[in-house]
Amino acid sequence: MDTARNGNWKRSILAVLLGLLTALLLLLLLGALFAICLTFTSLSEGTISATSLIFIAISLLAGGIVCALFAHKKGLYHGLALGICFFLILIFTSQ
Repeated sequence: MDTARNGNWKRSILAVLLGLLTALLLLLLLGALFAICLTFTSLSEGTISATSLIFIAISLLAGGIVCALFAHKKGLYHGLALGICFFLILIFTSQ
């Protein structure tokens, strides 16, 4: 019984970490593509705030899907843990 419980915790932590890695890498990729578009096209810089919110939402959605597929259960808890970790990383890196 104890071994099964340890396996569940490890799987849960790994699911959140994989989802977090997916979300952060996707956000980095989308941000780089947007920076290239801003550099080489006539897009205005006024679109940055709206676009960044859309990129964050897309990244969290993709990370949540990866997290849920790997965890197989308790998706609300895993998604909440993913969201908290993601926003803590964003807060600490933006200062």
